[in-house]
Amino acid sequence: MSSGNQQSNVSIFLLGVVLNLMAAVDYASLMDYGLKAILGGMIWLGFKLLGEHISRKFQKKKETFQVLRRKAGLRRVKHKISKY
Repeated sequence: MSSGNQQSNVSIFLLGVVLNLMAAVDYASLMDYGLKAILGGMIWLGFKLLGEHISRKFQKKKETFQVLRRKAGLRRVKHKISKY
């Protein structure tokens, strides 16, 4: 029969812990950190997208160059180094 009283005591204890933690947290520096993390993530995403765009352009140029070489009948020549 004491389980109801014990449950009430635990609830009050947990409420006190949560309120005490909320009072001890420095929300200004937490918001500052969150803003810096979001801004840094946006900058990283921008560089990542720019890098993918540039690599796609280079890949497209490389494929175009290879198609032109094939149409012109040019092949890559491997030079053999003689050991004399």
